[in-house]
Amino acid sequence: MLKRLQNSGWWFALGLILVVVCSGGMTLSVLPPAVAQSPARQIQQGQISEQVYQNLPDLPREDDYTNVRTGERDLSNTLVDRLVRYHYYVKGRSTQYRLDWKLTIADYLGANERIDPNRYPSASRSERNPLTGDIAVLGSLGWQRRDELIQALLVVFNLEAQANPAADGAALESTIPVQSPVITQPGAADLLR
Repeated sequence: MLKRLQNSGWWFALGLILVVVCSGGMTLSVLPPAVAQSPARQIQQGQISEQVYQNLPDLPREDDYTNVRTGERDLSNTLVDRLVRYHYYVKGRSTQYRLDWKLTIADYLGANERIDPNRYPSASRSERNPLTGDIAVLGSLGWQRRDELIQALLVVFNLEAQANPAADGAALESTIPVQSPVITQPGAADLLR
C-alpha cells in the first residue's frame, strides 16, 4: 500500500509538471526579455578606462608595457582596461553589479578564484605579462580606494542603463503577461496511467 502511494505521488508530480509545461510554463512567462546588448558592448573599450581615470586621476595607469608586434609602449593597455577585459571577457561577469566587481577584485587579491596568467588580457601582446604588476597595484590600494574604483566602474557602465529607463527590469516586468497556474482536479494524475 505504501509503495502504491509513493508511486501515485510521483505520477501526480509528473502530471503537474506536464500541465505547467504544456500551458506555457508559468516560470518562463515572468522573466524579462533579454537586453540586446550589454553596456560593455555599447561603450568603446578605450572610453571606459578613460572615464574611470577621469573620475580617479591618481589611480595608477600601469601602461608601461611594450607591445610585442610594434615594439612600442602601448598607452591604451592600462590597468583599468585589463581589469575590465578580465572581468567581462575572461570571467563573463556582469558589468552592472557591485558584487561582480568585488569578486573580480577578490580574484586579484587571491581571495576568490585563481587568475590564469595565460588567459590574462594582454599576456600575449606584451613583452612581459602585466598580471603580476596589476596584482601588486590592486593589492597596494586600500579598501576605500578599491571601493572607489568599483564605484567609478559602476558609474561608467550604468550610464547607459540610466539613460534608457525601459531597460529597467521593473518597467519591463509590468508589460509581460503572467499566466496563472493550472490547478488540476482530484484524480487527474490517474489519467496518466
